Amino acid sequence: MASFGDTQANVVIPEHWDTEVLQARMATAVIMPRVLNKSSIVSDSGDIIHIPIKPRFAGGTVGSDGAFTAEAQTITEVQVNVNTWRYVAIEIPDKTSKQSLITLETEMPSQFGARLAEFSDTDLANQFGNLNGAGKGAGVGLGSGQAPVTFLEDTALAAVLNLRRRNVPLEDLSWLLSPECFYLGWLT
Repeated sequence: MASFGDTQANVVIPEHWDTEVLQARMATAVIMPRVLNKSSIVSDSGDIIHIPIKPRFAGGTVGSDGAFTAEAQTITEVQVNVNTWRYVAIEIPDKTSKQSLITLETEMPSQFGARLAEFSDTDLANQFGNLNGAGKGAGVGLGSGQAPVTFLEDTALAAVLNLRRRNVPLEDLSWLLSPECFYLGWLT
């Protein structure tokens, strides 16, 4: 016998978001606010988000006879498979809630958001090996887990120059350095 349950009525079941948790998550995250966020279109674990990537055109010169070669470019995509859900939860019994000096139900959400931000930042930081560096392939560029380099002034300058050659706007640049890189390389 077929049943009509939550899945079938999903579009008419209201969803509520605790903005305090969301605000705390965004306020304490370091890496997460600097990357593209498509969480508003995710509805379920296993969803695949398709993000189109426009090609970068090379251009060329026109010959004296007016001839030129058209580029064969293709719009590509990145697929993000939503396969990790994170949660932070506690159970507050009525007795504990009534005996507490603070209102636990309103004090705890900001702590939840801070922990969710840590989860996001850790997950993003662990993606370093999958990044493309200076057009040399995944995880390779001005240092990677496979071929690390000491991050000194010369390395920083080379990184900035590579980004400027690619016309990356300065307002879109962020330095995400590990504590070891920051304290043992950059400041020494």
